[in-house]
Amino acid sequence: MTAIDPPRFDSQALCAEIDPDLWFPEKGGNSRPAKQVCQSCEVRDQCLQYALDRDVRFGIWGGLSERERRRLRVIRSRAGQRATGAINHGTEGGYKAHRRRNEDACADCLAAARLAKGLRRTAAARQPSVAPPTIAVAAGPSRPRPWRDDELAKAVAQLRRYGMTYGEMATQLNTTISRVQAVVRQAAA
Repeated sequence: MTAIDPPRFDSQALCAEIDPDLWFPEKGGNSRPAKQVCQSCEVRDQCLQYALDRDVRFGIWGGLSERERRRLRVIRSRAGQRATGAINHGTEGGYKAHRRRNEDACADCLAAARLAKGLRRTAAARQPSVAPPTIAVAAGPSRPRPWRDDELAKAVAQLRRYGMTYGEMATQLNTTISRVQAVVRQAAA
């Protein structure tokens, strides 16, 4: 069907029995009478969909004016962007997208979600119930004195028990990552 073809439902529509000028009010004119007829029409939804699909710019279709149809298109497109965006299958995000759409997750997304949940549980099990100690050796009020190698080795060993990364340890100990890595390599040797 092209844009100039009449809709297939027009024989059942109430508007087919009424003066066509009613459906095309002048700018600023009263559209209420046409909308009242549409309220009782049994093909109202089909009529509105026809106008939306073909981007009809004039007249009352499905009980809505052009301005109302334009607003409806914007609302639907925004909702569609959230709800009908492409699903990245095989990921935890894909699983969440299925859930947002109230769909059953595909096997790949379900497996990814289970794996992510298991990894979070494992990571939580590795985390100590007590926060790592704050280790500081200060020589003065404004700046700490540099770490001696033996002090740094003990502090790093203590923090490694808490599963801290080199960067976290360097930040905690106010030193560089390369120095922390060197201490770890010396301890392993």
